[in-house]
This record gives sequence, structure tokens and C-alpha cells, in this order.
Amino acid sequence: MTTAEKIIEKRKSVEEDRINPHLWSIVLAGGEGKRLAPMIKRWLGEERPKQYCAFTGTRSMLQHTVDRADCLTVPEQRVTVVGAHYQEEATR
Repeated sequence: MTTAEKIIEKRKSVEEDRINPHLWSIVLAGGEGKRLAPMIKRWLGEERPKQYCAFTGTRSMLQHTVDRADCLTVPEQRVTVVGAHYQEEATR
């Protein structure tokens, strides 16, 4: 079973069980990424916070984190916090 299939199965389980319908997940992704900035600039040729980088595969760290959060709560009960100037990039 692929990771995506596992996530879908877990999401179905969460949606069916609704163990705690009051549970929400909060994904914090508002940092500027200053500590890794030099490495990322050498790697990508531009500055970008690490949460918007795809270190493995084609999906960003933020996308992977959102998937994990959605395994714990349904997507409608997830809040993602990003910096205002990265809002467009976060919704890709």
C-alpha cells in the first residue's frame, strides 16, 4: 500500500469514527526559514522557507505535514497558519 493510500484509509477511518468531533489540528508554517536559508539558496538559487521545499519527491514539507494532520482530524477541522506573503505558495 502506498503512502497516499495509507493516508486515504486513515482519513476514512477518522471520518467514520469521529472519536472526538471537537478535535482540530493546527499546522504552524509561518516561519521565515532563516537557519536553513543559506543551504536552500545554494540548492534552489532562491530564498524560500523550508516548509515550501520538496526535500524528497515533489511535495513540500508543508504538504506532507497537512497530510499527517488530516490523518488525525478531518480537513474541515484543520487550520494552517502561514505568513501573509507566502499564502499563495501555501495553497498550491
